[in-house]
Amino acid sequence: SFLSAMGEALRSHHVRKVYRAVCEPAQPGLRTIPDGPLRHFVAPGKRSPVRLARTAEDRGWRQCESRVTGVWAVSAVFAPPSLGSQAAPPAELLAEYDIDLVTGRTHQLRAQLAAEGWPIVGDAEYLRSMLPRSPHLSAGVPLDACTQRRR
Repeated sequence: SFLSAMGEALRSHHVRKVYRAVCEPAQPGLRTIPDGPLRHFVAPGKRSPVRLARTAEDRGWRQCESRVTGVWAVSAVFAPPSLGSQAAPPAELLAEYDIDLVTGRTHQLRAQLAAEGWPIVGDAEYLRSMLPRSPHLSAGVPLDACTQRRR
């Protein structure tokens, strides 16, 4: 079947998935993540949200790696003006990232982007601790496999 063939092509590295994530900055004015590798270590266990560190803090921590292959500023999000207010609210700039997984740990992309200060818009699990002010908490998680490329 197609799914079996596709799974085998991914496992054998003949095809790779590229994920696209729409993210918002954890703080105003934060620079976007540059193209290149993202390397972290993930704590052992099935804790959610997963805990990441730049270095292995103890035995059992496993390396996780992704590669940012493209980044774009995307349209600003405007909140509707409040009643009685005529001033437009400030724009919120978002970024769109194309990312290759090098390893495939649970919640890896979600955790790595949040650790870099750019959590995925709508990702309540990784956004809540960083951005309680976010207007996007109930919007769903905009993370998709956008392309599949033959190697």
